[in-house]
Amino acid sequence: MRFKTLAALLLIFALTGAARAEDKKLNVTLKGIALKHLDVTSLVADTTVALEIDNPGPAFTIKAASYRLKLNDQEAAEGSRDEEINVPAESTVTVDFPLTVNLAALPGVTWSALTDGLKLNYELATEFDVPLLAMFGHKLKTSFNGTLPIGDMALALPSRLKEKIFGKP
Repeated sequence: MRFKTLAALLLIFALTGAARAEDKKLNVTLKGIALKHLDVTSLVADTTVALEIDNPGPAFTIKAASYRLKLNDQEAAEGSRDEEINVPAESTVTVDFPLTVNLAALPGVTWSALTDGLKLNYELATEFDVPLLAMFGHKLKTSFNGTLPIGDMALALPSRLKEKIFGKP
């Protein structure tokens, strides 16, 4: 009887901590992308994406992560990270995530962006394994999407860079 009560109290404590952690939103920023390997025969590029995680809340650990990137409704990249990620309380850490880019999808993505008014629609679906106490785990699934206005971004380029890319008018 005491064991059941203790287990129930520990579960409530863990779930309350997880709910409090969700109240304080993480801020994730793309810091860089590095090309690790390019395989032209299989049309894939292995890259590493550096993400900065700004954690305003309590410390947490991610046991594993998997993710998929769609560009203009086409599977463009995917990856997973099995190494544990420890994020201290009220801190900022930078973490590298491997990402395999499907180069065969890029012509279709480019064509759809051109025909859609130079807009690049993206959707990133992620899944994280977050341990709660030693016995319990919690799988967090999330996705976010948006549109990058490529035309507006090109117009915002400095004039010297525009000349190098497109030539002098």
